[in-house]
This record gives sequence, structure tokens and C-alpha cells, in this order.
Amino acid sequence: MDQQNTIINLKSLFDLSEKLNSANEEKFIFNSVLLSIMGKLAITKAAVFVPESRLIKPFIIKGDCDIVWAELFDLAQFEELDKTNKYHANFINCGYKYAFPIRDNNVIFGIVFLGSKITKKELSDIEIQYGRLVTIIASIAINNTKNYQQLNKEKIKAEQKTQLLETLFSISKDFSLILSKEQIINMLTYSLMGQLVVNKFAIVLQDESNNPEIIANRFGKEPTLSMLKEIIKLEKCSTIEELTNDGKIDEQEIIFLESINAGVLSPMQVSGVSKGWLILGEKLNKESFTEENLQFIEAIGNTSIIALENERLVHQEIKKKQLEKEMNLALDIQKNLLPKNSPQIENYDIYGMSLPSRSVGGDYFDHIKIDDNRILLLIADVSGKGLPAAMIMANLQSSLRLLAPMDLDLNTIINSVSKLLFQNTSSDKFVTMFLGILDIKNHKITYSNAGHNPPYLIRNNKLESSLSAGGLILGLLENDIEYEVGELTLEKGDLLFLYTDGITENKDSKGEEYGEDRLQKYLESNSNLHSKELLDELVDILKIFSFGSSQYDDITGLALKYN
Repeated sequence: MDQQNTIINLKSLFDLSEKLNSANEEKFIFNSVLLSIMGKLAITKAAVFVPESRLIKPFIIKGDCDIVWAELFDLAQFEELDKTNKYHANFINCGYKYAFPIRDNNVIFGIVFLGSKITKKELSDIEIQYGRLVTIIASIAINNTKNYQQLNKEKIKAEQKTQLLETLFSISKDFSLILSKEQIINMLTYSLMGQLVVNKFAIVLQDESNNPEIIANRFGKEPTLSMLKEIIKLEKCSTIEELTNDGKIDEQEIIFLESINAGVLSPMQVSGVSKGWLILGEKLNKESFTEENLQFIEAIGNTSIIALENERLVHQEIKKKQLEKEMNLALDIQKNLLPKNSPQIENYDIYGMSLPSRSVGGDYFDHIKIDDNRILLLIADVSGKGLPAAMIMANLQSSLRLLAPMDLDLNTIINSVSKLLFQNTSSDKFVTMFLGILDIKNHKITYSNAGHNPPYLIRNNKLESSLSAGGLILGLLENDIEYEVGELTLEKGDLLFLYTDGITENKDSKGEEYGEDRLQKYLESNSNLHSKELLDELVDILKIFSFGSSQYDDITGLALKYN
């Protein structure tokens, strides 16, 4: 007990832990660990080796050691070095006898090597335990230090980026007030000279025929035609050294660039398309270009080329961005309106999905609980695309979710929705919709089809029927009309498949549609699949079918299986 109190003193370990965790410097932590272990265990020779790639190299040495590097080996816990172990041999020859790892899970921060005790006695269990405790404390401190250093780097990087953004914002405001090409070039010149200490540069722009044209040159030496053809291939801002090492420019261009003391080549882009290029000379202070410098050059070049575009192109770009925002908003609306989860119903397997096209449409499917025994299944297709279609879909969903729990008949629900659409949309907007009420107790479906693609009922791997009973599309008339109502009784193994025309009108590269025949055959051949598998595999087939062409319409389907 006296020996334990002598070596493992909890207060001293707490003090050491506090000391190491407040250091934020790896060398101080490793040095403190060595001094603590050497003092407590009466050892005069010790070292810390740290990993570097696949090697370990000396970091702190106490006593003589001529090992410059060694192969990295895994050390899970304290070990007494074994001369038969090829990784240990060099360390034994150097006078070390023991090794403690400093590690965090699978990451080794360092290995502490210890020589023999002054007394020549073996380490006791208590002494080994002390060494382990110290190295555990050290691993925590080093991990904290690495996290602190990383956070500090990120903080500095963020501050630099903030400063860069503030500068660019200020310059961009100035550019927005400038109209002439000469003024824009002058502003670009002052920005490059002020921020980068550069006084030699050339500006190359694309003319109306998409050929490079030099509009400013402060090198005193004209870039060659071959040089211009090389720089228009650039996709990002790069130093001449990087381009040379990557082999992206040939020897003649290298000789020319060296002759004018060029330092950086950078494309000037509008919406990712290069419209001009910058050739910058070396810094007057001979310093290298940093990553932040390159980011600034790229950003100021892009800002400048936008200002140099004429008014028509600027307005065109603004209109394009506004359209993109509208489409993104419409897509968000569409995604948020669709069900997030499939209903869990005994003996039934229900799954729906909608794959939006590039131009957002108004496809909509849903499954709305009416009561404990009934659920409303529906699929709809809103005419048009973009934000208007998405907004109509939003109104359609809110109406149906309000009407469904009111225990109304299908005719009342359909006519209520139709009148709402008639009163709140223009005459060119309409909706096709299929509504079906599933009675999970009696396994019956009561349905009505308002001008939508008739769903397929597959029974015994064959098309049993298409559910077409119904009437006009929605939103055309203000008055109520009578919709035909159909009814069917499901049998075990039946598959009911609801879909929009984005599936059947999906086109291949030659313009041929996937069509109803292909869809019917697919459903008949795969009706044994789970609903999700059925739809996922169908989407894969459609993607392969339409490879080489763009998806024009949403792909939406809802599958119901009675198991």
C-alpha cells in the first residue's frame, strides 16, 4: 500500500492532467509525460517517437539515441521490448526496454520508449499502471490539442475568408456603378495592385466569334497565339508552377511565361463559363501566391467579367437566376407535400414515390386516413409546370386533407375540389385525379377517375381491369356534375398500380415512348414484388430506357398490394 501511495498519487495525476490539458502544445505534453514517468519510475533514458507516414521518428530524446527513423508498428498497450520482434530490435540495441503507446482508439499519437530503472529492477505492476495512466492522460490532452489547433486553423481561415468577402463586396459595389469598359479595367487594375502587390498583368477577353482578344497588357511583351489557345483551356485559377508540374502547358509556353515573369493564370467566368482570362506577373515583394490569393484572383476576375458583360447579357443572367430560384421553390413545395412515410396496414403493402423532372411539374399522390377502417388513396397531375403548378398542388392537398375525414361521398369530394380549382385558377389550369377509398376491413375499393390515367388491377400476373369509371377532369366547370363511381373487391395477391403519364410518356433517345404496353407487361411480370421494390425497379428501367434523352415530366406512381 505504501508503494502504491508513493507512485500513484491521485492528486499528482489530477495536477498533471490539468497541466497537460491547458498546454495546447504537443511538444510540451510529450516532454511533461517523459519527465513525469522518468521521475516516478527512476529511469534516466527515455524517448518519444511519433508517426510520420509509415514511419516513426524521434520527437523528444532523453539520453543518447542514434535511431533516425523506424518502421511504424502497432502497439495496443504497454509492452516489454522483445529482441525477437523485428520492430523492437533497433530500440533494444539503443538501450530501451519498455514501450507505452499514447493513442486514441486506432490513432497512435506517439510511443514512449523507456530504458531500464536505475535499480536494474523490473517494473512492478503498480509502476506499469502508473505509466498507463500518464499515457492515457497524455492521449486525451493531445487529442484536445489537435482539436484546438484544428479549430484555430479554421478560425483563422474563416477570418481570412471574411476579410476577402468584405473586400470583394466593396469592390463589387464599385463595379456596379461603373458603365464603361475602361473604368472596369482600371478598377480591376487597382484591385490587383492594391491587394496582391502586382503591377504586371494582361487581360484576355472572348470576342463575338469566341476567339481570344488581348484588351490590356502591362507585360510589354505580347502573348503568342499559341499561348492564348492554351490559357482558354484553363478551368481554374492556377500558379505557373502548378501548371508546369501538371504538364498542362508545353515547353514553349513555359519559356514565354518565364520570360515575362508570369505567376498566375486564371479564367474569368460567368456562371461557370469562361468569358475572359487573367495573366498575372509575380508579386513585387517576390512572395509566393497563397491559396487565399488565388481565391481572390478568381473571385475578382469573375466579378470583373460580369461587369464587362453588356446589359442584355446581364439582364438575361438575372432572369435565369430568378427562374432557377422559382423552380427550386416549386421543387421544395412539391417535395414537402408528398407523404414522407408509407402507411402500415395489416395485410397491405402500400408505397408511393415521385421523381421530379428538371422542370418541376405538379404530380401528386397521397394516402389519407379517413377512419380506422378506411384510407383515401389518390394520384393527380396538375397541368403546367413550375411554381404555379406547385401552388395548385398545395391547394389540392390542403382541400383533400380537409375533406377526407368528413366522411363525404366521392362525388361530393371531387366536385368540391373541382369548384375550388375553377374559382381560384385560370382557364388553362386543370387537374386530372384518381380517388379511391380502400375499406381494409372488407377489402373493397370504391373509386372515381377524373380524367386520369386508369390505374391497373393485376390479378394472378394478368391485367384484370383498368379503373376508368369517373368523369371530366377537374377545374373545367363551376357547377356540380355526376361522376361515375366504380367498385371492386380485392383478392389475395392483387396489385393495384396508380401512375401519372410521366411513366408512359418517358422517351428514349429516338423519341419513342415507354408506353402503356411496356408498363402493363412489367407489372404482370413483377406483381410478386413488394411495392417499394416494384417502383424502384421500374424507375431503374425507365432511366435505362431514356438514357441519352432528358426527363420531361415527373415520374410518379403509387402501388397497393393485398397480401
